[in-house]
Amino acid sequence: MNFKTKLGRGFALIFLAAAGLLVLAKGLGQILADLGIEPESLTLMQQNARLLYTSDAKSVGDAREWTNTTTGSKGVVEIVSIKENCVELQHRFKLAGSGNTVGTNVWRCQVANGDWQLADKP
Repeated sequence: MNFKTKLGRGFALIFLAAAGLLVLAKGLGQILADLGIEPESLTLMQQNARLLYTSDAKSVGDAREWTNTTTGSKGVVEIVSIKENCVELQHRFKLAGSGNTVGTNVWRCQVANGDWQLADKP
């Protein structure tokens, strides 16, 4: 990996970490869309994440891969932490036509009515 690639990845991860602070105000879907992820890929990402965090048998390390066969974008979502009624998910994805893999972590917490909502922390 050359310096330019490392630098690009570093900026992407810093941007995604900063973007994580905006998740509650703007919504994860909109942030990812702003990064260029296609709507179909975003749907695949969200569906696979939901299957993980709503599972009664979820555990740290559980992961699901997704691929958008139309565009070639692909990714993986993994449970990296569970605290009480909250799950930390790590999303890593590679957009079609891009050599870079980017990622972000988000928390989902189950609220009293059973819904799962984005949270800044557990």
